[in-house]
Amino acid sequence: MFFEKTLSDNLIGATGIDDLLNAFEIMCRERSGLFDDLVFLESGNFNFSGKEEFYISLARQYKDSAFADEFSIIRLDIIYPPIKMNFRTKRILKKYISSDQTGGSYSRFFEKVHKSPLLAYIKENNLQYSRYEILQEETN
Repeated sequence: MFFEKTLSDNLIGATGIDDLLNAFEIMCRERSGLFDDLVFLESGNFNFSGKEEFYISLARQYKDSAFADEFSIIRLDIIYPPIKMNFRTKRILKKYISSDQTGGSYSRFFEKVHKSPLLAYIKENNLQYSRYEILQEETN
């Protein structure tokens, strides 16, 4: 629950995608005592709420100890109205990035996210998110 509070506190006053990403990045800087700690970004049109919407989901997955069987996951879903995608925009907007792809480096992960064509598209088209959701869960 510590990460959920840290993330919530850093989201106060967030107005755009950069503010939301920065809040998630600040929360990820708290790393002491965690095992198998990874971050992910996934984006695309999904029907999670009964209607199709465009999601940018940032997730952090970790274990509290080396002996834990379960992973804890905290997720920030940034939700937009659905985006009509053609072949070109689908390549830009449907993304999966993980810290595994950046050698486990969070700073390189966030650098890659901030410089991604996905974020450039969101900014260039002045897309405004509808809402964001914070979810905390454990896996079995």
